[in-house]
Amino acid sequence: MNHAKRGIALVINIRSYDLNPDKLEERVWSAKDVENLEKSLKYLEFDFELRQNLTKAQIKQELQRQANNHENHKNSDCFLCVVMSHGNEEKIVTHDNKEISFEEIMAPIKSCSSLFEKPKLFFFQACRGENEMKRPDSGDLTFEELPSREDFPTQNNNKRQKTLISAESDLLVYNATLRDHLAFGTEKVEPFLCKACARCLMRHTRIYQLICPYPI
Repeated sequence: MNHAKRGIALVINIRSYDLNPDKLEERVWSAKDVENLEKSLKYLEFDFELRQNLTKAQIKQELQRQANNHENHKNSDCFLCVVMSHGNEEKIVTHDNKEISFEEIMAPIKSCSSLFEKPKLFFFQACRGENEMKRPDSGDLTFEELPSREDFPTQNNNKRQKTLISAESDLLVYNATLRDHLAFGTEKVEPFLCKACARCLMRHTRIYQLICPYPI
């Protein structure tokens, strides 16, 4: 990460739903998520941009606008996007009660030439089904120490080989839950993904890289 800017952090929060025949609950708890994300992402020196209650068409327009922002991206380390809403399987519900797939959201950024070979990070805070996640017995959990830098082979940057790079090679996607499962969030209980990410970024960003599990 050696560019002039860290990059844009775009947060799309669908809090309420217009023309809502399914009576989707207003996500009043999302205000706390936005607050935590803004604090942690600004601490990481991202250019924080918040968009709330966008329709499906507006989400597409916003992601295309971001993809066309080449002047900014070419001087940035990466691009980060957080999308929060109700959802199902591989889609989220928009403010106008339509559905947009994860792939539709990511596609413009994946094809952005000025973000080629730069991290493109997506976080989706949304349910993906109706099944509840079962909490494991804490006695079954084991924790291992992170490997050290010495455990990984060194890379000689002077001998860079030509390779075919796919659009997904620099893409990182986090989902709040597994397919077919709920992602909990209430007015009293914050969703786990955004809270955990904000806490992790604040605590460990100066020590560990986001993708590689060894110290910087």
